[in-house]
Amino acid sequence: MVTVITGGVHSGKTTTAKKIIAGYSDCRGFLSEAVVTDEGLIGYDLLFIDSEERMPFIRRDGHADLGKKRAYTLDRYIFYDDAFGRAESLLFSLADSAPESVPDTVAVDELGILECRKEGFYRGVERLLSRDIHLITCIRDQFIKPLSGLLNLKDIRLITV
Repeated sequence: MVTVITGGVHSGKTTTAKKIIAGYSDCRGFLSEAVVTDEGLIGYDLLFIDSEERMPFIRRDGHADLGKKRAYTLDRYIFYDDAFGRAESLLFSLADSAPESVPDTVAVDELGILECRKEGFYRGVERLLSRDIHLITCIRDQFIKPLSGLLNLKDIRLITV
């Protein structure tokens, strides 16, 4: 089963995912949490659910750590390579685990334009979907149709925020 939380930019998708995930005792994965300063939104961190560890993931131009390796640049956002690596490693690890080690639920926040290009979290999610797990993910409304086709998403529970 796949639960897709959808809506526009800053509509509350991640907040809704947090509330849903709180109801599961066996959930792994990550959420993309906004990083806001006095200057406003400067980017996003990945929050790994099992360890509650935060890792810089995306930063706006002018707020990027110049010492970090970039995986992608989209518009004014810089995506960090080490965050993608850590997230992908987790997804592959879960997908390749022995059946008794696979959690009931995995959260991936969020899927979008990169995954439509078969980049970003695409390979890890594709591999994970070969397992019998409940995937909870956030997808902006304009990407649901292309990602549903690319990832062959079936049995979708859609939550619009």
